[in-house]
Amino acid sequence: MPSVPDKPLPIPKTTPAPSYTNYTGKIAPKGAADVVQGKKSPGNVVYPGPFRTIPGNSDTAANQNLVALLVERTRKKQAPSGDGPRMPAISAVKYRTDGGAPYDQEIKKPPEIPGRGTRQGAVNFVNEYATGYGTDSEYNWYFRRQTDDCTNFISNALFYGGGFQPDEGGHRSSLDNNHWAQHDIGLRGIVPSAAWATADNLINYLNMNWGNPSAPHGSVVKTVDASPKADVTDPLALSHAGMKPGDLIFVDWNNGHGIEHAAMYVGQQQVMNPHTGRMELSDVVSYHTNDMSHQYWALPKADDPNGRVTYHFVHIRYPNE
Repeated sequence: MPSVPDKPLPIPKTTPAPSYTNYTGKIAPKGAADVVQGKKSPGNVVYPGPFRTIPGNSDTAANQNLVALLVERTRKKQAPSGDGPRMPAISAVKYRTDGGAPYDQEIKKPPEIPGRGTRQGAVNFVNEYATGYGTDSEYNWYFRRQTDDCTNFISNALFYGGGFQPDEGGHRSSLDNNHWAQHDIGLRGIVPSAAWATADNLINYLNMNWGNPSAPHGSVVKTVDASPKADVTDPLALSHAGMKPGDLIFVDWNNGHGIEHAAMYVGQQQVMNPHTGRMELSDVVSYHTNDMSHQYWALPKADDPNGRVTYHFVHIRYPNE
């Protein structure tokens, strides 16, 4: 991915520095265009999330100038500083540059994942986005990072990388555990279903084959109970169980809360074995929330390195397999 310039791009002298009004938690004037989300205010809605505008509506010359400036910075992968909108490093621009209304119905699209629709495509997604993406990042812009993002990260990998299709219909809340989907609720954003965003519900969804034929399906092939530090674990346990890169591992920390973590098996690498302290060829996984890449598969409990952990190995049936 191209590097971001060290210094902000200069604002052309013909374009005045924009002045923003933040309407978050307030009612923005009717027709005001949000420079963060690209929405127009109906004039009777209190906005719970980011809503910043410059004076006037979306047809003013000032808005047109601002849009042109944002487009140029976006193409050069440079986000404005200060109180302005945080633009991601993207190639597909959601702002109009052809003279039409700048906040029209263009849809932002994430970068194409190499090998999408295959097992390797899911691994490529995880390798691309496992680490280095914060709150204002490209990952957050496109894939709507959650506070506990491990399962949302895996679901996005299965969708954008693996090519699986969400279930249509049924999902309207975050409590839905038998539909793997996200639901657009307008100004409040996107609500993922429980099967999309929580580890215990996703493993049940996969193992019970609740989804439509184009949604992800899987099966638990092995369960291991161990203390990664105190016990001897097989460094190649995943591959010895028939797992392939792109398959998943679900983790129960044995704290009474059930399965709480999900990660993807991404291959083999020389990493430190937590029991022996030596570098060994091992099956490695990547995951979010703590945002780690290529870690030894048997993840330890953060609050008790000697504690016992239960690992569920899940084989995923990818399209055309």
